[in-house]
Amino acid sequence: MYSNMNECVKKQYITTHKSHTLSVTHNIFTPVFLKPSVWTRHGYSYNDVENTLQHFSSEVLWLCALLFNIPTSRSCVQMCFSDPKTVLIGMKSCVIRKIMNYVKSNINLIDNHTSILSKSPNHKPNIPIHKLYKYEFERLIKHTPCSTTDLMKPIHMERYFHFEDIIYVPIWVEDTYVYCVRILQKQTDYTTDLNIGNMPIQIYINDIKYICSEESMLFSQD
Repeated sequence: MYSNMNECVKKQYITTHKSHTLSVTHNIFTPVFLKPSVWTRHGYSYNDVENTLQHFSSEVLWLCALLFNIPTSRSCVQMCFSDPKTVLIGMKSCVIRKIMNYVKSNINLIDNHTSILSKSPNHKPNIPIHKLYKYEFERLIKHTPCSTTDLMKPIHMERYFHFEDIIYVPIWVEDTYVYCVRILQKQTDYTTDLNIGNMPIQIYINDIKYICSEESMLFSQD
């Protein structure tokens, strides 16, 4: 239901063999919750980052390590004996340790044991929780779509809300929380067939089209 609006990172690799030099550029898209900008925006602690890393596969984590220019290990790649054309990517604990060492040395996060992440099994990885004053929370509830809203169709809303440097909208009520997602302005119409697997939630506010990103959060009343 979400748009894959992750930032694309270009990585260039140069290989020299005898007198020939080969340069290859890869476009790498990482999940939103593996971005340091998201960690700092929501106030992650180092423990929250490590908790988040645990929810991703080894393949994704080693790609994340490449983006941080962390030296990778060849031993993480192994041949699959049941299928010679397939390789297995492992050493998850190793790459998590490498990423955490990098994060603690280069990214200024909260160094405590207080987690801002939800414990709900509905969200993997766990998403951040933020508190609002009573009047703010009631206003958010007021603008939350009803539970019968068809998310396959565009949703018309009156307004969006601000959090740090992003804008977001409420999507549904979840227990004592309101589930919200970041929205991004989108002007390109879809020309392909959409289904529940590839269609982002579409939002219209004052006739301006937005789509929901993967960056989500929960809000509760303080």
